[in-house]
Amino acid sequence: MNSPAPQQASQPEVERQQLLDALVEVSIRGGYRNATVASVVERAGMTEEAFHRHFSDLEDCFAEYLFEGRQVFFTEVGTAMVGIEEWREQIRAAGYAMLRFWRADERRARMMLIEVLSAGPRAQLIRDEGMELMFDLIDQGRSAMRDPEMLTRTTAEAIGGAIFNQMHLALERGELDRGEQLIPQLMYTVVLPYLGTEVALEELERPPRGTG
Repeated sequence: MNSPAPQQASQPEVERQQLLDALVEVSIRGGYRNATVASVVERAGMTEEAFHRHFSDLEDCFAEYLFEGRQVFFTEVGTAMVGIEEWREQIRAAGYAMLRFWRADERRARMMLIEVLSAGPRAQLIRDEGMELMFDLIDQGRSAMRDPEMLTRTTAEAIGGAIFNQMHLALERGELDRGEQLIPQLMYTVVLPYLGTEVALEELERPPRGTG
């Protein structure tokens, strides 16, 4: 018996993906703040009518791109933590998964870390919802403390915001290729408020994966 032919994407799915790809191209070249529906459809070789079959406006297009990227990001981070019970080890696994995600596609990283800052409220909401999930993971560090009431979720929010900013800066400086060197410092930053100075210093002394 012949194997069934692989399922092909429908024409609307292909068209939609081409528009998303065009949005990335236009945003990478000139910045999302300078992108327009006209520039996206020109890049995609389509018409504005075709664009509006899929998206209500440019921000809607960006928001869908961001939402899909966020789904992939948290799937990969979640997979990396499967079977890991200790919070500190979960954070480390999540950190390396995050780094792999950004390095796998730097164009996607730029859209999600840099160009998102120029987007409107819908895209910002998607970004913020993703940040909340990261805050949730960091905030679990309170359960490892003798007195979880000593800290509040605000601590996790401050740490998560700092990590986002560090990844943003690393991408802008073209330093993602040496991103493993960032992990011990990120681990120190996360662990310090919850597990104390001694444990945090252990993280600084721990060789990044792949370096020894």
